[in-house]
Amino acid sequence: MGKRAAALFVTVIVMFLNMNIRVFADDYKKYDDFDYMINLDGNVEIVGYEGKESDIKIPAKIDGMAVKVISKDAFRGNEDMKTVYIPEGISKIDEGTFADCIHLEKVTGAENVLNIKSNAFDNTALLKGEGLVYIGKCCYKYVGEMAENAAVDIKKETIGIAENAFKNCGNLKKINFEGSKYDWDSINIELQGNEAFLKADVYFRETGEELCSNETFRYFVNSEKEITVVKAVTESYPEKTKIVFPSKIENKNVVGIEDGAFENCSGLSEISFENGIRTVGERAFADCSDLRFVSLPEGLESIGKDAFKNTSLYNSISGNIFYIGKWCLGYKDELPENKDLKIQRTTEGIAANAFYNINALNVFFPESIKYINQNAFGNSRIHGIFFEGSHNEWSKIVIGSGNEILDDEMISFNTTIEKSEEYIYKDLCVALFFVIAFLVIALFWCISRMTVQRNEIVRLTAVNDRLKKRKPPAKPSVKPSVKPANKPKG
Repeated sequence: MGKRAAALFVTVIVMFLNMNIRVFADDYKKYDDFDYMINLDGNVEIVGYEGKESDIKIPAKIDGMAVKVISKDAFRGNEDMKTVYIPEGISKIDEGTFADCIHLEKVTGAENVLNIKSNAFDNTALLKGEGLVYIGKCCYKYVGEMAENAAVDIKKETIGIAENAFKNCGNLKKINFEGSKYDWDSINIELQGNEAFLKADVYFRETGEELCSNETFRYFVNSEKEITVVKAVTESYPEKTKIVFPSKIENKNVVGIEDGAFENCSGLSEISFENGIRTVGERAFADCSDLRFVSLPEGLESIGKDAFKNTSLYNSISGNIFYIGKWCLGYKDELPENKDLKIQRTTEGIAANAFYNINALNVFFPESIKYINQNAFGNSRIHGIFFEGSHNEWSKIVIGSGNEILDDEMISFNTTIEKSEEYIYKDLCVALFFVIAFLVIALFWCISRMTVQRNEIVRLTAVNDRLKKRKPPAKPSVKPSVKPANKPKG
């Protein structure tokens, strides 16, 4: 009985998962020749079509509710369909939706479709000929055989690359894109079946810039012929992989690593940078669990927020403050409150958000500081700020936005950490002196008042004693009054 109950429970769970936040088939509704259902988000999903029309127009709304999804296999095998209109509210076409509609030769609308799943339009008249086939603004598939070292042209208005669009296109080496890298980054590229597309070099015709690859990473060449590393070529390197980021590639200067470029890459154990690389982006190497050694370059100007967080190196640091070479990356654990923060000598840079929201008593900067990155001390509360160098030297430090608390008027210059501590000690001594002096004055005042009161009490006591000892004055003698006798009548 227990096994049956368990099996029933598993069956129910599987049914629930397969629902995919949908209602059951028994709840399908009819609108003209369309079968549809209302999802839990209140939008309509087309699940089938029973008409015989050759020109089909999918409605934008049914009973006032927007049509957002066309379900898997909804029109599969419809041999009457020749054209179909897809309203602008639909952004995704599911797997096999129009597959085997052998006479389908034209799709209109579909202006916002950016996600087309595998085989959605396979075995239709749309795929006759060779080259790229677009559905609206989404590149659906490359049809035909590619020549060796082939190149393809991608339109600027492209908003999506469908699943398996470039499957079996191993000869693809170059993509000519009509727009800029900004336009390129906004395209939704499905990963499945597009490995060759993602590895191909991209030339941006609008700006003359390029996106290229080597065996280790992809990199971007800007209009000034400077290179930034964009992304790892894989999410899983062989165990104990070591990468040296060069200062030049094909005689072009490598200047930085972009945000999230190697995030979550396993197998990467050691990285080093040749001098000349100026920036490491936000979370560039975060969650690289095997990364245990980092050698930063001379002349580095900025490190983004959490660039090396949750790496083996990060987790092995025993101190409370995380340093790599001459850079301070901030507190590793909880930010302590009302404590002094002393940046160690030889430190040249403080990474973005390193001490964001800190509540410190005093902060001490060494003379070696050159860069304080964005929001390093953002939203912070600091009682005193001390700098070993002069005001002129402080003015040469490159301070990023969000560090308004590091205003010149808040800083004590030409003060070493030791002198700062001595200054604070003297300041405390002076304060203590005034406190003691106040207490002494108060004590003397109390003693004086007590003395006055005591003297007054003594005086009053003496007066009282004298009064007690003094003889009372004699009472005057009083003669008894004699009442005159009554005279006899007559």
